[in-house]
Amino acid sequence: MASKSRGGATSRRDLLARSGLALGAATLASAALAQDSDQVTDPDFADGEPPAPPAPPTTAAPAPSPVDWTWVRNQWALDWGEVDLSAMLFASNPKPVRDAIDRHRRALDANPVRYLEKNNRPLQNAARAAAGAYFGVPAQNIALCESTTSGIGLLYNGLGLRYGQEVLTTTHDYYVTHESLRLAALRGGATVRKISLFERVETVTVEQIVGRIVANIGPRTRVLALTWVHSSTGLKMPIRAIADALIPINAGRAPHEKVLFCVDGVHGFGVEDASLPQLGCDFLVAGCHKWLFGPRGTGVIFGTPLGWSRVEPTVPSFLAEGAYSAWLGGYDPGPSTGARMTPGDSRPSSRSGP
Repeated sequence: MASKSRGGATSRRDLLARSGLALGAATLASAALAQDSDQVTDPDFADGEPPAPPAPPTTAAPAPSPVDWTWVRNQWALDWGEVDLSAMLFASNPKPVRDAIDRHRRALDANPVRYLEKNNRPLQNAARAAAGAYFGVPAQNIALCESTTSGIGLLYNGLGLRYGQEVLTTTHDYYVTHESLRLAALRGGATVRKISLFERVETVTVEQIVGRIVANIGPRTRVLALTWVHSSTGLKMPIRAIADALIPINAGRAPHEKVLFCVDGVHGFGVEDASLPQLGCDFLVAGCHKWLFGPRGTGVIFGTPLGWSRVEPTVPSFLAEGAYSAWLGGYDPGPSTGARMTPGDSRPSSRSGP
């Protein structure tokens, strides 16, 4: 359950221990979005900023303690008469996550309006900051959503694909990617082209995958839509190598013509010890109620500045600074950000349902 900690970022062990992160459900604290003066009162995040990197040891580190697997198993309320592999689809929540969900539900039931007004924006921003600390992304470049499916739909619909433009994807990608791209292309008249990356997954190589992708990127290609880990075969795509191969292709293009590299990352996020900068893609979308054991109905969209400059929101935001002022004043609220891409919703706590 543990991974290395990258500097001051939250490790996967920390992430799971601190109530499953509750990404997209808004339950982590941070001062990274200092424009909000509200104080986060959730006990999961009373310690505020992510921990500083540990000092270098002056003596040999002691041998690690053995893992108490009985304690680990007891964090889940599973039926141990069956082998549970649900993390691939819809994971059971460990006790810290269940406790957080119950605590927020009780507070909402006791005083819905007061609790909502006090916690809605601070805890959403807290979740974005904690997700950023974990995945190496500034909080302002993170949007919250309800699942990988909703995030993928929001992303591809928001790209505003037009006639004469092309999206490149593969025959191996999942229904959600294919259908979201089809619907987005229908609206604007763009083309979606699917290619095969291999004949046999057992023998495929990084060079073969990268070579086929590069060979199929043309002057009309604006988006490359791939999946980090294929749920059908377990193939882990070489995202970094593909991103590196796009660098010379994009070097001679204007910003609005560069190929955006968008990734469905749900089966790698929380499993692989990698950050968005290390992967090199422009967008990564992931739900958090699978391998991360997070609350049901939580997800994240991680983006780069280039990525956000090319996308527009679909659902009005209650989170973005100045959203109401722009509405009342009748002016454009400004460029897209993670906050503006976060669909407007009352989500101050860990969600309890899909």
